[in-house]
Amino acid sequence: MSEVSTALLTSKTYSITEAAHLARTSGSNIRHWLYGQDYPGHSMKPVFDPDRDTSARLSFVDLAEVIVVATYRRKGGKGIPIDRFRRARSFAKIRFGVDHLYATEEFSIEGGHIMHEFELEHPGPGKLALDLDGVWALPFQVQDVLQMFEFQTGGLASKWFPRGKEIPIVLDPRLGAGRPVIAGSNVRLEVLVARWKAKWTIEEIAEDFEIDTATVRLLSKKLREAVFRRR
Repeated sequence: MSEVSTALLTSKTYSITEAAHLARTSGSNIRHWLYGQDYPGHSMKPVFDPDRDTSARLSFVDLAEVIVVATYRRKGGKGIPIDRFRRARSFAKIRFGVDHLYATEEFSIEGGHIMHEFELEHPGPGKLALDLDGVWALPFQVQDVLQMFEFQTGGLASKWFPRGKEIPIVLDPRLGAGRPVIAGSNVRLEVLVARWKAKWTIEEIAEDFEIDTATVRLLSKKLREAVFRRR
């Protein structure tokens, strides 16, 4: 499949509620990161785009950045003030010419170097880069989440595999209106979930969607595991 157009990657597709569900964070967090806060005794600039219209939805690129930041803060970066992510993003745009920092192939490859340079110029709490035998690398939690994305050649994130690339579920702006679909098809995951809840058999689902039975069996197993983990 050809590369995704920039217009499709930056089209405002997702509501804050949808983005919060996908990124496994709260809607209030996303609102603060997108629009900032200005309360008595507390003020915070937006982490991402400072001039964003407060009625705007999120694009795929916006969502990718939110996923990276939210995952790192959830899995080990809670001690890092959210404002440091904003400042690191602005630093990379000025110093390295990288916009949408957290959703770029350059960040996935050179992020450790970029963050190390940022920390040298702007010391602060928490570690955004690790020294691995003289090579600067991103924290392992960030590396893990970036491995779930595919990137345009030298450019922006264009696909996201929310359960890892070994599980055939993908968010591709060209498919399923940008919602999770079964990889290799245009079948939205929510449709498969509805069939599963309606007690369709694996064979019936596979035949209805014209999808390999082994794929449906794997997805059904992962969906059941996700349900049990939430209990």
